Amino acid sequence: MGAAIAEFAVWFRFRRTPKADLPEWFTSVRYWIASVFAIFLGGLFAWAGLEGKDVSVFVVIQVGASTPLILQQLADGGALSLSAGTSN
Repeated sequence: MGAAIAEFAVWFRFRRTPKADLPEWFTSVRYWIASVFAIFLGGLFAWAGLEGKDVSVFVVIQVGASTPLILQQLADGGALSLSAGTSN
């Protein structure tokens, strides 16, 4: 559900854009396949990581929503940092 919300935020941005003015990527099959896959992975990560744990629905949504962002970071060649912060 969280990944679907994250993807919907992208789609919502173009809700009043005429079809002729939509970005080329928005109308490509590749984009839509990637979006569906990101939503699927968000659900999978939330289920696999939180199954059987007593957590708030908001935590589950947050895990799902973070999945497309993690995928984007990896696709852009960025490294993932597992630390909560840095010390001075």
